[in-house]
Order: sequence, then structure tokens, then C-alpha cells
Amino acid sequence: SGTLVETTYQVVNGNFQETVGSTTTVLYSNATISLTYYSSTTPYATALTTFTPTPSTSSNLIAVKIVVTVASDATKSSTYTEGNTYTTMVRLRNG
Repeated sequence: SGTLVETTYQVVNGNFQETVGSTTTVLYSNATISLTYYSSTTPYATALTTFTPTPSTSSNLIAVKIVVTVASDATKSSTYTEGNTYTTMVRLRNG
């Protein structure tokens, strides 16, 4: 239909949740999430440096690594596999 719906993911009290619009679904229990931030002072950097962004350094943020780990005894929805670690890297671009 061409309508955008905001989707967010978060860990609340060990539950990895997906919220689509106003509907929240627990995807995993016994979950953790970690974020690693990467910086560069050049837009086409080939080497990434980890750092903790601050208001004065956030313009150097070029990528974020997201790692979600689910314990093997976790309760799960039928869509997802338990006992795994899921990792992705998001490369940011300035528009």
C-alpha cells in the first residue's frame, strides 16, 4: 500500500521484542543485545575504529555492529531458532 510502519527491536527484561506500529511481540526470552560503534574521520574509510560516541564525536559514527544472543533454553516464537547468536553490521551514510 506504500504506507511506512515503524518497526523497532529492543531487549526488555531479557525479552527480545519486535514492535510493529503499536503491536509488540516477544521473539525470544533469555536474550542479550550489544552494540559496537565504529568511527572514521574520512567518508570512505576501509579500516574501522571502535569508539563510544558523544555529542561532539557522533558525526564520526560510520557503522554499528549489532549482536543478539539467545540462550539455548530460551522460549521462542515458531519463526526463530534458539541457542544462537545473530550479528549484523549497519554502515551509515550521510545524506
